[in-house]
Amino acid sequence: MFNVNIDNNNQIVEVNENNNVAAKAVTVEPKKDLTVTAEDIEVTPTNPAPNDNITIEVTVANQGRMDSGSFKITLNNGNPQNGGSVLETIDCNSISGDSSKRFSFDIKLSDGQHNIFVAVDTQNQVEEDLENNNIAHKNISVAKRIDIKTSYEYLNFSNTQPVAGETVTIYSTLVNQGERDVSNIEVSFYLGDPAENGSLLGNKVVKEIAAN
Repeated sequence: MFNVNIDNNNQIVEVNENNNVAAKAVTVEPKKDLTVTAEDIEVTPTNPAPNDNITIEVTVANQGRMDSGSFKITLNNGNPQNGGSVLETIDCNSISGDSSKRFSFDIKLSDGQHNIFVAVDTQNQVEEDLENNNIAHKNISVAKRIDIKTSYEYLNFSNTQPVAGETVTIYSTLVNQGERDVSNIEVSFYLGDPAENGSLLGNKVVKEIAAN
């Protein structure tokens, strides 16, 4: 806020003393300021499996009033300032003042937890008013999927034409279509649809089914 005062000491006798003060607010904007936050990083799919195609979209903003000029953006597995490895690099020609651009990376990751960092202007090509908002990260969990399948085709009976009171053994085959071994799978047999009050005939626990 800038103020101008006239005749502060009232040395001049005026017919109107109420018009001697003026004020005006001035907003000072940075010339160039590239920024990225964790909220600007989107991962698809959200729960990837090993070797899935993972798309990471990043929005980078220029909060300054001048065009940024060219710079590089890197996607890193781990903090690049502490030994993280570069996965991909994108060259950006420029971002106009007070605007943003969206960038896309396509990668694959191994099983486990990954702390993915996005670093903007990694070679300091842009002279910015602020340099401490050029890096952000997001954790991505990559895990093998589980998919246990059964079907009416896998359901068999020891006798398909039993008489009243005869004991019948029911067989059901389970298939693990996933990428991870599964253990202690509870299988329940019903007479009728369990969602419509079908009667429970019995339970069986399968110790383990190996991955496909």
